[in-house]
Amino acid sequence: MKKILALLFCSFFLLGCQNDAKTCQTLVENYCQTMQKGEVQKANTYLKQAQPSNIDQMAKEAGYTGKIKAYFVKYMKHVIGKQWDSYQVSDVSQGKDFYLVTVRAKGISAKAYQESGQDTFTEAFQAKLQANPNNKAKLFKDYYLQLEKEANQLPLVKRQVIFTCRQVKGEWKITSIDLD
Repeated sequence: MKKILALLFCSFFLLGCQNDAKTCQTLVENYCQTMQKGEVQKANTYLKQAQPSNIDQMAKEAGYTGKIKAYFVKYMKHVIGKQWDSYQVSDVSQGKDFYLVTVRAKGISAKAYQESGQDTFTEAFQAKLQANPNNKAKLFKDYYLQLEKEANQLPLVKRQVIFTCRQVKGEWKITSIDLD
């Protein structure tokens, strides 16, 4: 009888671990999918501690409203999404009180994006804006479309991303993200 109880206990324990591993894998996949759409605010719901970037807040701080805000938000979502162009979970491993979820991702490098030729477009845009302030919305639209084209031309790089998942107040959350 003790052997049967021990076997049942082990089976339930292993089943529980498998469920937690699957939950963590799904959590990370949901995060990646949401980032792929550029939905930073929603992606933050999967994290223990929210990331500071909020596209709407950035637009507000820049003074963007109406169509200009819409162009900016669309562009930022696109660029963030390009950083997560494709991804695949390659491993889920259990630690003492956490799971590590390894993802192979492909996307534009944040560093390459920052070093791209945006300054040239920004200077030209500012000159056009000063020369024709009445056409502000169209100039912003063209500016963000040009920046989007530039982002699309950046090479996609492969990287490994390791997510640490832990239970926080009874709910699995991503507690850290390590890029290689």
